[in-house]
Amino acid sequence: MAREYQQIAARLARGKRRGIAKRLARLNFTRRDLATRMGEIDDYMNWFEATQMDSQSGAFNAYLKAANQSQVSAPRRRDPLSVYLDALEDQVETSAVE
Repeated sequence: MAREYQQIAARLARGKRRGIAKRLARLNFTRRDLATRMGEIDDYMNWFEATQMDSQSGAFNAYLKAANQSQVSAPRRRDPLSVYLDALEDQVETSAVE
């Protein structure tokens, strides 16, 4: 593809425009087709890694660790305003469930 673009640029530099539109259209189609194939290959590789590999790659270990740590709730504060807001939050959550 790069060579084709180079040839088109050379032809344009020489002032020759005949057939350039068709060549550019063909290159555009080829580029989109290639991008689609690359996306499909990427999807397959992700699926394969997630479901078929005997061992994990470890690529997402840091993310998983951070996600697990964020789920640990912070200790509740005991000042009067925080106690009131926590009680209010519990009431809102209870009424939303009902």
